[in-house]
Amino acid sequence: MVCEGKEYTVTEVEGFEGRRIETVSFPSSLRKINSNAFSNNNLTSVSFPEGLKEIIGAFSNNRLTEVQLPESLEYLYNPFSGNDIKSITIPENVKYCYLHEMDLSYLCIKSTPPDDSSLYLSGIGGEDNKIEEIVLGPSDDEFDKLIEVECDRLTIKRPFSGSIHGIHDQLLYEGDDIAVLPFGGYHIYWNDKGMRKFPEEIIVRGNRVEISPIINGTIDGTFIANSSPTEWLGMLDDVKKIDIQCADLKLESHAFANMKSLGSLNLDVSSTCELGSGMLYNCNELRNIRLPSIDGLPIGALQNCKSLQELSVPASARFINSLALRGCDALHKIEIEPSAEPLVVGVGTFEEIKLQELTLGREVVSGDMPFYGLKSLAKLTIAANVTELPDYAFADCSNLKEIYCESSIAPKIKPNTFRGVSREKCKVYVTGDDGDYRISDGWKEFFASVEDIHMQDEAISIYSSGDRLCVKSEKDIILAIYTSQGIEAIRQQIHQGENSFDLAEGYYIIVAGNKTYKYRHSAE
Repeated sequence: MVCEGKEYTVTEVEGFEGRRIETVSFPSSLRKINSNAFSNNNLTSVSFPEGLKEIIGAFSNNRLTEVQLPESLEYLYNPFSGNDIKSITIPENVKYCYLHEMDLSYLCIKSTPPDDSSLYLSGIGGEDNKIEEIVLGPSDDEFDKLIEVECDRLTIKRPFSGSIHGIHDQLLYEGDDIAVLPFGGYHIYWNDKGMRKFPEEIIVRGNRVEISPIINGTIDGTFIANSSPTEWLGMLDDVKKIDIQCADLKLESHAFANMKSLGSLNLDVSSTCELGSGMLYNCNELRNIRLPSIDGLPIGALQNCKSLQELSVPASARFINSLALRGCDALHKIEIEPSAEPLVVGVGTFEEIKLQELTLGREVVSGDMPFYGLKSLAKLTIAANVTELPDYAFADCSNLKEIYCESSIAPKIKPNTFRGVSREKCKVYVTGDDGDYRISDGWKEFFASVEDIHMQDEAISIYSSGDRLCVKSEKDIILAIYTSQGIEAIRQQIHQGENSFDLAEGYYIIVAGNKTYKYRHSAE
């Protein structure tokens, strides 16, 4: 090695820190450049010999603008922080790479490291996160883009062995088969306060995706020194949104458990979906969830999702475990989608839920009456394919105020199906002709107090004129008109005199002042 006119024969080099060195050349015998060997100098360029194996923090705080690493390199630890290098390519033989505080715009890693290697990236985009592209791995003779970064978006197109310490709030996986995707040390990075955190949004696009939980046998502090399962649980709070689109999905038990800040989960699965028990256990902030075609909700699937307000149970679901919804304190609206097959519901499934609205798209089979005595239930919709309701199905639902029936043929009910439900306060609205309900035992009692308006009222009159529904009022009032399915069609203040509305023929629920009417609009 020749340095400042002196020649050295070495395999390792160190000890030239802070000497204002401007040029250096290395012999072919060199195998290792040790920590801080040439830090705090004035180097503007450097050429490395083939055969070099390790560079350890050796060139920080120089004036390097570009660097070409030898293909023989195997170990690279934070070698170039404090320089002005914008682009770097890591050779394919590198088994360990740690890059820190480099204002890069481009990073290329020639091959996916083997299972026993690691890639650590921290602060590589500079303070303003300017990195635009990361490329990993050759495919034939061309580089195959595995990671692309645009501002705060990190894209991984297939699983990567080792740990990726990124700098981004959005992580996108994309690939054909993503066999295992643990949300663990692979995606930790440090924020500007030096605190470890996860990406806030995780997006997965692929064919077959299998996701394992973070809390398993591997989370024991081996990913990050001095970390513990308790620390990992805290970092789970960083994840706020997960969006998965694939053909086949398998979520292992507790796959997303304890992500306490997760507010939205979208599962867009075109073929098969297998849900593990407790998959969203303790996701306290979950407010929106889209479920694909599933076999059912297993034990603890949504347990303690205390912010979830609405849930749609897919038509494919065959069961709901009795503990699937335990602790869902805010869940007030459930839609059971129509299906020819009955839904098996575990004993006590809805006991602790303050269910206010229920859409019953099919028959329900249970060891008990799952809706019996639900004091909170106020609105019930019965789908057209429900032809019969069992005895005591909605007995003692004493606050039930509205029943919407989507078939003009009254479902068969028993003497106690609606025992304890007020026939005066609860109104039944039927899609189409309600004549069958008016003559059927158990149903006809609901129609005794229903006003079918074709006459003058002291406050308003309702009539059809041509294809318009007209409301004549003696004073200015707030008017609301709902379809027979309970969908709001009109809500506005009307003035004294005639007010007309362009509405299709059919039954409407009209709320004017303190009175509620049911009116059949028929175009003349």
